[in-house]
Amino acid sequence: MNTESHEASVASDYNGSAEAFARSAHLVYARLAEPLVAAAAVQPGERVLDVATGTGAVAGSLDGVVVGLDISAEQLRRNPLADKHVGAAEHMPFADASFDVVVCGFGINHFVRPRTALDEVRRVLNPGGRLALSTWLRPQPGYPPKDIVLRALERHAGRSRTRAGEAVDVLSERVGTVDALSALLAETGFSRVHVAIAEVSIPWPGAEAFVDYRLAMLGAGAMLSAAAERELRREVGDALRLVSRAQLNWLPQVLVGTASLGGV
Repeated sequence: MNTESHEASVASDYNGSAEAFARSAHLVYARLAEPLVAAAAVQPGERVLDVATGTGAVAGSLDGVVVGLDISAEQLRRNPLADKHVGAAEHMPFADASFDVVVCGFGINHFVRPRTALDEVRRVLNPGGRLALSTWLRPQPGYPPKDIVLRALERHAGRSRTRAGEAVDVLSERVGTVDALSALLAETGFSRVHVAIAEVSIPWPGAEAFVDYRLAMLGAGAMLSAAAERELRREVGDALRLVSRAQLNWLPQVLVGTASLGGV
């Protein structure tokens, strides 16, 4: 997988879906960020870099002085941070030893060269600095509403994910276990490595909110014409009406990893 072409593809998809993401997915990711924010334990006054900050779902819950980095300019336009930069994690535009803490919510599973990205994290961290990151546990528990939407996308768009989305699925598998993420952090030279599984509850207000969220993911909605989207929403709505409120409640499992630069 070529790093530059992958970054361009991911940036294009996130740029195209930025408005829908801010409207329909930001609050979901803020909820998903809760265990990461707790693990980061940022203190007031600490200088923090939020890698893959997107629309600011993680940054909005941090107490420090937060700087954002993301490859999607359109996502950053919807991010309220005052100090934010367009750029990639594998070649960050920051000086050595610039931050006390680096956080990265669901970014490591987008990087073709995660060790290179973590080398960059080590470079920009102050001695004794901390890293906290999250990614999806693989495999995930089954969730029928997601399967319903993906099958509908396959019918109406010819595929359930964009090319970038398929690539991110592959990259997510590589880092989606406790052992894999722990080894990656240790091999990159971090100490005090700890990786744990956290379950987050996402109680959708209704089926339509979940469909909005899924179509905002990595440009999925852009694969559909207006007519195809209307038909998909009708079909999925009919199918999801057969799903109970309890079944609609999403309980995704995420990996949360913490590590330090220096120390034992």
